[in-house]
Amino acid sequence: MKRKTLTVKEISAILGIGINQTYQLVNQGIIPNKRLGNRIIIPEKSFYGKRQK
Repeated sequence: MKRKTLTVKEISAILGIGINQTYQLVNQGIIPNKRLGNRIIIPEKSFYGKRQK
């Protein structure tokens, strides 16, 4: 089964930016995310858009 979420670290690598800048974008709401306790996850559909399967 394929995961349908990404981590902040994975998003950082995809965008080619530092982890701290990625956390700033998450906290500002620029990168859509969900929080599960202390974990931050980014749904793939929200990040890539609805066209991605």
